[in-house]
Amino acid sequence: MKQNDFITKEGKIVELHDKTYENVAMDFIRLQEQQEEKKKEEREKKDILEKINQQNNFKEYIKTFYGSFYFYFYSRTIKNIEPQYLTRFLYLCTYINYDNILIIDKNTRHIPIYEEDLQSILKVSRAESFRTKAALLNNNLISIKDNGIIKINDSFCKKGDIMKNNKIDKTRMFNNSIKEL
Repeated sequence: MKQNDFITKEGKIVELHDKTYENVAMDFIRLQEQQEEKKKEEREKKDILEKINQQNNFKEYIKTFYGSFYFYFYSRTIKNIEPQYLTRFLYLCTYINYDNILIIDKNTRHIPIYEEDLQSILKVSRAESFRTKAALLNNNLISIKDNGIIKINDSFCKKGDIMKNNKIDKTRMFNNSIKEL
């Protein structure tokens, strides 16, 4: 049997013209390449879906065990602020929403925290809450709106997405962990 010979369904040997043989061979090669490309695309899709699933599982794990988080830009923090005020600032940040406003999440009703709520939130004396508020205001860590709602300066902390290529020194601060401390 020669290279150009083909066997029919009936079992007969048929010799193909060289050009026909070449066309059949090229069609076969193209078909194999298409099948390989399709397999490669399916593997890539499967890998992407698996990676997304792993990321979702990781995010769910983090949320379950550590709660939500905010980004803390630690290199921007005022260096001369007393440690107790910085600690209270980090604690207050666990209450921020995506607009950097302090809220109490009572079953997703998002009740704002007002200036007069600081003492009960921080669990400190009235005098200490005034000193804390003054230290945070003087260092531009918080601002108080006209209606008394407290807002965190987003130059120091932010909840939600931040630019991925941002080279700012930052860390994730997990709300449950901070509140436990």
